[in-house]
Amino acid sequence: MLSKLDLAMKFSLRNLLIVPFLLQVIGITGLVGYLSYRSGQGAVQDIARQMMTITGQRARENLSAYLQTSRLVAQTNAHLLETGMVSSTDLAGLESHLVEQLQLFPELTGIVVANEAGAFLNVARQTSPELFAVRQRNVTVVDNRLYRYQLDVADQSKTLLPPIRRGYDPHRDPPDNPWYTAAQASPEGLWRLVVSLERGDDQPRLVMVRFVPFQTPDGDFGGVFSTGILLTQLGEFLQHLLPSGKGQIFLVEPDGYLVATSTGELPFDQQPRSDPAQNVALQSRRLAVDQSRDPLTRAVAASLIADYGSLRNVRSPRFSHLRFGQEQYFVQTTPLQGDLNWLLVTAVPTSEFMADIDANTARTALLCALALIGSIGLGIWTAEYISKPILSLQRATQAMTDGLAVVPPTQPSTIQEVEALRQGFDRMVGQLVSSFHALKDRENTLATFLNGVPVALSVHDQAGQMLFLNAKGKELLVNGVTPADVEQLAETYQLYRAGSDELYPIAELPVVRGLRGETAYTDDIEVEAGDRRIPLEVHTIPVFNSLGQVLYSINTFQDITERRQVERFRIDYQRELEHQVAQQMASLAASEATQKALIDAIPDLLMRLGREGRPLAIYNPEAVNWLGDRNRLYEKSMYENLPGTLAQERQRCVELALETGTIQRQEYEFVSEGQTFYEEARIIPVTQDEVLVVVRDISDRYRIDRLKDEFISIISHELRTPLTAIRGALGILESGVLHNRPQKTQQMLGMALSNTERLIRLVNDILDLERLTSGRIELTLEPCPLEELMTLAVNGVEAIALEANVALQVTPAAATVLAAPDAVVQTLTNLLGNAIKFSKAGSKIWLTAVPVSSPKAIAAPTPGDQPTWVRIAVKDQGRGIPADRLEVIFERFQQVDVSDSRQRGGTGLGLAICQQIVEQHGGEIWVESQVGCGSTFFFTLPLKRV
Repeated sequence: MLSKLDLAMKFSLRNLLIVPFLLQVIGITGLVGYLSYRSGQGAVQDIARQMMTITGQRARENLSAYLQTSRLVAQTNAHLLETGMVSSTDLAGLESHLVEQLQLFPELTGIVVANEAGAFLNVARQTSPELFAVRQRNVTVVDNRLYRYQLDVADQSKTLLPPIRRGYDPHRDPPDNPWYTAAQASPEGLWRLVVSLERGDDQPRLVMVRFVPFQTPDGDFGGVFSTGILLTQLGEFLQHLLPSGKGQIFLVEPDGYLVATSTGELPFDQQPRSDPAQNVALQSRRLAVDQSRDPLTRAVAASLIADYGSLRNVRSPRFSHLRFGQEQYFVQTTPLQGDLNWLLVTAVPTSEFMADIDANTARTALLCALALIGSIGLGIWTAEYISKPILSLQRATQAMTDGLAVVPPTQPSTIQEVEALRQGFDRMVGQLVSSFHALKDRENTLATFLNGVPVALSVHDQAGQMLFLNAKGKELLVNGVTPADVEQLAETYQLYRAGSDELYPIAELPVVRGLRGETAYTDDIEVEAGDRRIPLEVHTIPVFNSLGQVLYSINTFQDITERRQVERFRIDYQRELEHQVAQQMASLAASEATQKALIDAIPDLLMRLGREGRPLAIYNPEAVNWLGDRNRLYEKSMYENLPGTLAQERQRCVELALETGTIQRQEYEFVSEGQTFYEEARIIPVTQDEVLVVVRDISDRYRIDRLKDEFISIISHELRTPLTAIRGALGILESGVLHNRPQKTQQMLGMALSNTERLIRLVNDILDLERLTSGRIELTLEPCPLEELMTLAVNGVEAIALEANVALQVTPAAATVLAAPDAVVQTLTNLLGNAIKFSKAGSKIWLTAVPVSSPKAIAAPTPGDQPTWVRIAVKDQGRGIPADRLEVIFERFQQVDVSDSRQRGGTGLGLAICQQIVEQHGGEIWVESQVGCGSTFFFTLPLKRV
């Protein structure tokens, strides 16, 4: 009996022999059947398209002929009125004439005549051929009433019908859009849908009316003559236009309202209205095509709107397909020509055209199936005949692979090629057996060597699977060689980041880095080994093939527990040494002689203070001017010698230094005896209840800074005038004066113009910053709507945002701030400009504002807090700012990267100007950023107090 492996190989060989043959047969048969089907389907498609086009054209022609009756009757009678053959004032004679017209033309529903004097006559057909409904307003009887009665032409009797409408004026019917005025403005006539009440106010009907204005025999405007066709009759007419009993035809206006349909559905609302004006209002009674009760009508309309966006865009005939339910439909859309802009839509199921092609498809499928069955039988027999000798070779190969001492004999074959293969295989088996024995000996030698190496070693394949682990490695990795892919390495072998319970990140594992082609080293890995963790030092190298692809990752690792212990001992020893040195230094500092020598060399006030602020020791009191009576320095707290605000800040710094153990710095302005001094105080914690205060007079530094600012201001003012003149001259040259010069000349001109504009911006920024810092500009704060300020700033940078393909999203707050509007807009413009400058194309920038309770608040106030500030944020998706640059970027001439000034422009003063403006409003400005994820700049402004 054959083994499972033998059966699997036999199955694969048969597939190899059978499948290509079957694929050829199936492919050829399927291709022939498919081409036959597609050919028939294509022919049917062409015939269907032609028939649908002809059907649409005929339907359009028949509809035009059907409506032509109404058009001709209206024009003929208007001509009779203009020639005087019929009088518009003789309503009795005109009534008989209109009855004759309706009897001659059964397509018409009713006829209306209205003259300039206000007379109105409407004759409409009733259900019986002898009965007509007549509505009449005769101006010879001045009562402004519209009478309605029934006329029986058989006995010429008239029956008055209620109601008698009072105050009727045909010139204002309907009130919202009178047809009389519209017809008067259309000398050629017009079509219009009208709500008719010829059968009474409780039976409104929708009529398609042809209006034609006429003149009196004297040439003056006489009135309007009209003929009407019920839309229900138009729907019955459409039913006769269908090529078969299936499908439907409907008329729809470009604005989406249904005119008529072959389904018999009423395209309007017949419910009466209590208000006379609403009862004759047209628009409220119309039925939109997408609200039709017929699902096929809705589906066809939805398909047209999906293709064109709007029915108004359908301007030429169109043939299309529609899948509705289980049926496929052909749809022909034909725009009507002339003064009717309707769309004639015909939908016919494809089953009307596909019966023959479906029968041919069934016959073709049957023939293909018979050919396929025959091919399968032939393929199986051929496979069996060829595969038997080859399978004997496979069994011999498997026996040799399994290491059997006796290899079963191969089966001879009558096929020459297979027999030659068998004989060559027998010779190869003898050679391979001897080669395998030699290779096995070399493998054993290599394994013995690697197991004797005193360093752990492992080899991993491209999937991260461990292929080999030497004896030393098995001592460290207790799980040994365990099946695990790359994602499971850390969990399977219990690899942790040193000093934590966190599994080592997969992407940072040395073996994974080696599989990426990197040479890796790390010593921060720990492996779980029973009741303890062993720290490891790992070296990894990749092994490449001739194409440069990684084949293996070889790792060597060793236990560094002893090295870690030595390092900890060294660290403890260093700490002990530092402690002893500190004790010696403290002892040395306690020496009175040394202390005095050090203090005399320092030109600063030194003061040891207790927690309550009382001096314990004071050195160099002459260094400051505010100590007061030198004889009573130790009798009162240091805070009593300072003004209130300075004393409070000094006390806060002392308490913060004692709590945190960090040095605090205070820089302030002090006025003594009419002179202004600037001082810097450093509060250094000494013990838990004692600090050392070092006060230094920095007035000279402030005077130097002021001189520097004045120098920069003077130089900037002196540079602005010549730079403006140079910019003007370069602008004139760029406008076209040098257009015929060489390209190099124009490039140099553009370079000069660009650098001149950059210098002008630099000078302007320096002047703005100098005016703000010097106090010569005092911002006038006034109530301003924050939303308007944000809109002005966004409008100012919208052009450069579009050019950079960066989207701006603004979320304003409905708040009124107390601010200088121009300065706030300048701040927002600077921040938005920076965000656009450092954002990639396709990214987004957010400008938001929320009320907060303090100028440094991060979150919105809780419901109990009253917001007194507003926090504005500009967030981008740029490259971000390193943590060590978050503070210095607000200083002058500071940028994240020195190359930004050359590549993106800018002076490095924008954020310094923003900081000065915000601080003069009493607010604060700061930035939060993460490299690679973008930055968010915040600043706060005071809200207007209610």
